[in-house]
Amino acid sequence: MNRTDYLIIGNSVSGVNAIEGIREYDSKGEILVVSEEPFENYSRPLISYFLGRKISQQQTRFRDESFYSDMKAHLLINNPAISLDCSNHAIELPAGKKIRYQKLLIATGAKPWFPPIDGLSNQLEGIFTFYSLNDAISLAQYIESVNPDNSVILGAGLIGLKAAEGLLMRNIPVTIIEMADRVLPNTMDVKGSEIIQSYLARHNSEFIKNDTIIRIESENNKIKRVILKSGKQIETECLIIAVGVRPATTIVKNSPIVVNRGIVVDNNLKTNVSDVFAAGDVAEAPDFFENKNALIPIWPVAAKTGKVAGSNMTGQNISYAGLYPMNSIQIFELPAISFGITNPQSKNFEILEKHQPDSHFYRKFVLYDNRIVGCILIGNINRAGIYNLLIREKIVVTAFKKDLLEESFGFLMLPREVRKHIVVGESMEV
Repeated sequence: MNRTDYLIIGNSVSGVNAIEGIREYDSKGEILVVSEEPFENYSRPLISYFLGRKISQQQTRFRDESFYSDMKAHLLINNPAISLDCSNHAIELPAGKKIRYQKLLIATGAKPWFPPIDGLSNQLEGIFTFYSLNDAISLAQYIESVNPDNSVILGAGLIGLKAAEGLLMRNIPVTIIEMADRVLPNTMDVKGSEIIQSYLARHNSEFIKNDTIIRIESENNKIKRVILKSGKQIETECLIIAVGVRPATTIVKNSPIVVNRGIVVDNNLKTNVSDVFAAGDVAEAPDFFENKNALIPIWPVAAKTGKVAGSNMTGQNISYAGLYPMNSIQIFELPAISFGITNPQSKNFEILEKHQPDSHFYRKFVLYDNRIVGCILIGNINRAGIYNLLIREKIVVTAFKKDLLEESFGFLMLPREVRKHIVVGESMEV
């Protein structure tokens, strides 16, 4: 196929949801998906369970094997898009192959970011990232070959802690190094971070905070130890770098498409170039709370923007209202979820919280003008969907504010007019 109606670069959750969005309105147009990865699809949140041998590679899929044929979509794996020619509506693939399109979606996601570390080289054995299924496969193969006594993880964000979980499932002790003063610094407040750190510390984990790696030392082309800024040295055969990701914008580097931190899009997920859309981790899209664009590289945002972009590629005019950070993590038996603004710096916010240390229960709400703008749930997350709806629908919670912190809080505790509003509201699809 040398030309197609709809061309999608990227086959993760944004690309897959874009296919579904297209097919809702166009059952016949040709869809071609090109992906640099060798897999049909997989769920990034599940790769820690694959590493930990809790699930198989097949079980990481989030759409079944018949998905592409059912959707009449063509998929080219192991085919990275090399260049983009917007004026001729074409991309170039390896071996000089060119594909022309009528509508294009850039859903290239993000790439792990590497901080400047003396001695860091991709030629060294024993150094990994933990963002893709390929990363998890490579790390698993290395562990089975080397059988390391310990491991070091640089970064205590969501990726770092999920990598830690996978390693701990294999009974490999981990030392987690974080430059900030707490784990999950972008997701949790101080108390929430302390709860999660203390839980992980019971599972063969050590934490070093307010520090970072400045040098890697090796022997025979294999990592031997890491040197920290504080001067501390840690012997290890296994290092995972998990300090964050950056939007994968290389494909638009020599194009007229506007890039800030990510590819800038409007409420329809359109770029500044006609017939080119962007979605997922690569897109800088409207923010829910503020009148500006933002990068929110998380699975729910990628899914939603992909669906909206795919729909609009068919000529629809569906507006993306923006989302906010929504992070979910489960470390062994301890689940935690956060939504929206969790650690406000202004005194204009009202804080409600409840903590029961013995059961690892923690619940916090951040309110502005009697509306929930953020929350943290640790331990019991059963009502997370309701709280998310209250944020999305901007519901005034004055009438039931005192009940929010109770574990028994549920849909039926909401006033009838609120229940009716939510039932007919857009958010019920989430």
